[in-house]
Order: sequence, then C-alpha cells, then structure tokens
Amino acid sequence: SGSYAPEETGNSVQSPSHKVELANLQAGTTYYFVMKWTDEDGNIGVSPEYSFSTIPAPSVGEVNVTQIGVSTATINLTISHAASVRLYYGQTDAFGGAKELNTALATSTYSFPLADLQDGTRYVFKLNGFDADGKEYPEQGTTYSFTTLALPKITNLRFQTVEDEPSSTQKVTWDTNVAATSELSYSQTGGQPVEIITSALTTKHEVIIRDLVDDKAYSLI
Repeated sequence: SGSYAPEETGNSVQSPSHKVELANLQAGTTYYFVMKWTDEDGNIGVSPEYSFSTIPAPSVGEVNVTQIGVSTATINLTISHAASVRLYYGQTDAFGGAKELNTALATSTYSFPLADLQDGTRYVFKLNGFDADGKEYPEQGTTYSFTTLALPKITNLRFQTVEDEPSSTQKVTWDTNVAATSELSYSQTGGQPVEIITSALTTKHEVIIRDLVDDKAYSLI
C-alpha cells in the first residue's frame, strides 16, 4: 500500500469514461492503485487508494495413476484455478506426447486415459495448468512416472523324452519373464488339438504330454 511503480499507466485522451488495462501481473497477488486525471484546463485530481487481487495461479494436486495395463494407463489429478490442463508424457524427460483438457476454475478432478503404450516400459509425465488468459504455469520440478505391465515372453523352450512310460511321452519346459499360467495345445498334423492348462502362476513351466503315437508328426502351441 502506498508504494507504486515509478511509471504510470494511462492515456491522454479527454473522455468522460476511462479504462486502463494492466498486464504482466502476478497471480494470487494484491495490488494497490490510485487514479489521476487532468481536465482540459490542467486541473489535476487524485482518487483515494483502491486495491484488487488477481486470482491464484493454477495448481495441480492429488496426482495418481490407475488402470495400468500392458498398453494403457489412466492419469488422475485435481486442479484448481485453471482454464485448462496439459499433460506431457513420454519415455524420457523430453516427453514427446501431449494431451490437453479444458477445466473449470473451481477445484475439480479430471482423468487422462492413455492408450497405445509399450508394455513393460517406464513412462514419465508432468501436468501444467493454464490460466484464463492462456498463460502456462509449469509445475517446477514435479515429474511423475509409472511402468506398464510386461507382456509374457517365452524363452528357453525345450522338449525332452520321458523314459519308462507305457507310451511315447514328452516333457515340455519353458521360461517366461513374468509369472504366468501354463497353457499348451498340441495335435497330430491335421488332427483335433488337445489342450493342457495349469492355472498356477510361475516363471518356470513344465507340461508332460502322454499317449503320443510313435513315429507321428505333431504341432504344438
């Protein structure tokens, strides 16, 4: 109060109606001002001191990630004093992807659903709010991350004959990078497939196939 900028803002047009626009103000700040005027005879008038407060800057809070899948995720947030919010996301701090939502100035909750993500991959993201004038407010130093689920990948597939069985028997073993069920389908070429399913989650898989016919070609998935 009482401490004003050294330069005054105004115009010299003589008019009974007056308007002065102020720019480059800080958000969430109280400003004090007085009005001056000069009539055509050179008489100067000064008003009492008045004040106004700019609305607070957009602020983001309560950020969390839900519904994380192998290629999808949903980013949830609460934002206040923003006309819109922009999501930047990608696999590095350079981001590369962006989405924007219009928001209400009142505190509200919103969600960004993401799709076409890579499985087993760490993503980083940040959220910036925009005020009613379109000015962007970065959340300095606030970067979040999540990792999509990995697709099961099969390695080390092996077949081993099992001895001392009444018929031809094969033991099939394989590894997966994540815990998964064991599901196997086999058949003679052109025949009806037979399925073997084990619901236990494991990374080391073993299935025994019995009652195979000697000297026949089989296909297996």
